[in-house]
Amino acid sequence: MSGKLALLLLLLLGLQNLSAYSIHQDDSHDQLQTETADIWSERGGEGVNATCGYVKIGENVTFFFRVSSPIYARIVIVRPDGSEVEVMRSSQVFPGVVYRFYQVFIDPGVRVIKLMGGVSGRVLDYCTLHVVTSFAGGDVWTDAGGRGYGVEGGTFALSKPVGIWLRTNVTSEVRLVLRDQRGRESVLFSGTLEGERSRRIVVELGDVGNYTLKLMQGNRLLDYCTFSVIKPVERFPPSMRILSINLSDGIISVYGEAVPGTEGEELRLIWDWGDGSIEEGPFPRSHRYEKSGIYTIRVIARQSDGLSANFTYTVFIPPREESITPQPTRSEAAPAENRTQSERVTQEGRKMGSEVLAFVLGVSLSALAFLIASRFMRRS
Repeated sequence: MSGKLALLLLLLLGLQNLSAYSIHQDDSHDQLQTETADIWSERGGEGVNATCGYVKIGENVTFFFRVSSPIYARIVIVRPDGSEVEVMRSSQVFPGVVYRFYQVFIDPGVRVIKLMGGVSGRVLDYCTLHVVTSFAGGDVWTDAGGRGYGVEGGTFALSKPVGIWLRTNVTSEVRLVLRDQRGRESVLFSGTLEGERSRRIVVELGDVGNYTLKLMQGNRLLDYCTFSVIKPVERFPPSMRILSINLSDGIISVYGEAVPGTEGEELRLIWDWGDGSIEEGPFPRSHRYEKSGIYTIRVIARQSDGLSANFTYTVFIPPREESITPQPTRSEAAPAENRTQSERVTQEGRKMGSEVLAFVLGVSLSALAFLIASRFMRRS
């Protein structure tokens, strides 16, 4: 009798354990359906209420789910218009097993795949799937550059804000993630980006270093861009010194030197000669003026950062002297015999004039002597 009683107790204990593990379709087991569960796809979505990726129309998608306790579960897909389609009826599932099912989508839009309790109707977990006509392509860049996949986005000063641009070819749900030099990530934008329209975001960064921008569509990287933030550099204009200026026969030569004021900057010299001629080039420099006049020369030393220095000089270009060939006069062109006759007449004229002058002088002296003698005799 005692043996039969012991056997009966063992049988009752086994039935109790079996009933605890079995799944009953009644409300007394609703609490089992609040246990941890997860549903995701091959494109991603593990975790609570995550995005399970993007898929093109007509592609076959594999979904997975698991539960942490024995329950009855069902799977429902919510279409873009809000209607629901049951893809798995209420079925018994057990922990420790990863279940899978397949689904093909024939029209675009966002789908919500829900793992629900078969009895209570509670949502245990869900993931969001984006069905697109074509995969999105994207681009992220900065005000300083970076157009194209993985292109460098330039350098910014620490005190200046950074302008960031993002764009996709089709309307998509995207995230813009900023990764700093320490590996920390922050989301700058999360939402719907309209296709073929650019969006600009301005951020101010408080640390110097290298940064990476990542444009994400779910777990898919559309584009990335790196840029640097540096401390502001004190900048100085270039210096220019004129050593000498030489002018000869309408040609002016300027000698001097110019050096950048800020290290690492490129320097170029621009010459404006004042007569409409403008050119570039280093010292020394020469220029020829074709016409006389007053000209103002201006030399500009310009750095690649925009800073500059200049020198101004005014020069007078005198008229050029013209060479004149002397022409022979009529007397010089006369024959030799005519010149001899003319010289003879001139000499005879000069001789006659001398004789007349001597005669007049002698008469004057004689008259003067006579006058003096007469006055002397009267006094005596």
